[in-house]
Amino acid sequence: MPNAPLNWQMKRKKLDSHPWDYVRAYWLLGAAYRANNELTLAEENLSKALNLCRQINLVDHEADILLDLARLRYAQGDFKDAQEKASEALVITERSGYVLQGADVNLFLAQYALEQEKDKVKAKEYAESALKLAYCDGPPYYYKVAYEEAVAMLERLKRPRVMRES
Repeated sequence: MPNAPLNWQMKRKKLDSHPWDYVRAYWLLGAAYRANNELTLAEENLSKALNLCRQINLVDHEADILLDLARLRYAQGDFKDAQEKASEALVITERSGYVLQGADVNLFLAQYALEQEKDKVKAKEYAESALKLAYCDGPPYYYKVAYEEAVAMLERLKRPRVMRES
């Protein structure tokens, strides 16, 4: 019974919990299951999180959930749906002004453009957007992880491809 701790806690706090608590719990469980390569459980929890999130109009979590769904679809090999989910998340971050989430989504799309579309120009645009969003007010007031990931992506895109002789 993989969801036993969650079920127990939900029953215990039934009267004093709020729907956004469930959204966050399902989202984080889904992300954890995806990270542990338990894709069926990840799908179940992320879908519940997204459905509930949309029912109560909890926009501040929707982009994160969509990004984790995009990562899940990518892991499942459904690259088209992964790109669609990430693009939907990007629209939400741009419309809502969520710059930190926007940096994460742009990094995913940069990686997608590089690996799936083999489009270095598009990957560079996404990586530059991620870098700009992650910069915030500059060090030490910046989204360090996304900033460093964007810098690394841009460095990788600058390097010429070396052909090895066999």
